[in-house]
Amino acid sequence: MYAMPSEGRFHAEYDSERSYSKEKLAQMFASVEWQAQHQATLNKAIRRIIRDCNDEQFEKSEEPEVLLPHFSGHLLRHTFTTRMCEAGVNIKVIQDALGHTDISTTLNIYTDVTKELKTSEFKGLDNYFKAQ
Repeated sequence: MYAMPSEGRFHAEYDSERSYSKEKLAQMFASVEWQAQHQATLNKAIRRIIRDCNDEQFEKSEEPEVLLPHFSGHLLRHTFTTRMCEAGVNIKVIQDALGHTDISTTLNIYTDVTKELKTSEFKGLDNYFKAQ
């Protein structure tokens, strides 16, 4: 499946059942000229995917185990930025990719410190001090 969430069993079920192929998703997210879609068009496609996936889950069970949450393209932008930071991508590269002229916008608005990142960074600091 080419949407959230990342539950393994959930993906396996939908890989074989979803009507959204890679080509269909490409049509939803890019224009005929392969330019990025307008934000409203992207959000409409995301809402349609969420609705279809969740409706299908309710058809299978009155109390589905997994439902897709509501989210927008802009939320994906924030998530992507946080994941790039977690992966160690240079902050200037992230700033450029997002088109921010002021790096404080990238750092203060678009990036979040996750519990996993904080734990990983402090382990690295701890290892540094132990090596001294």
